[in-house]
Amino acid sequence: ADLKEDLKGAVLLKPELGGSPRVYYKNIPKTFIGGTVYDPEKKEIVEGATIILSGDGSATTQTNGWGDFWFEGIEEGSYQVEIKANGKTKVFEGVSTKENSANLGDIALV
Repeated sequence: ADLKEDLKGAVLLKPELGGSPRVYYKNIPKTFIGGTVYDPEKKEIVEGATIILSGDGSATTQTNGWGDFWFEGIEEGSYQVEIKANGKTKVFEGVSTKENSANLGDIALV
């Protein structure tokens, strides 16, 4: 009862293994798709690019001040990631999170 407030949001690691709930974890990374968008001609990151996720779920976000984007806490599945900025578009088909999260790495927007 003393730790009830501290345990808010805590989860068991791999509950499917049937472990005893004596150890809880906080801030465990959830399934994600992410990457960094850059312009190879200007040799700099692309801030404010629109990223559209579709497939087994959908969401939209923008790259931050470092050109990074991520969709956190998404369901395991197969997705399409569409990146748009400065009149250019790049599409990744069949991005799977069924085994692991997907880091698309450095993405040249050409």
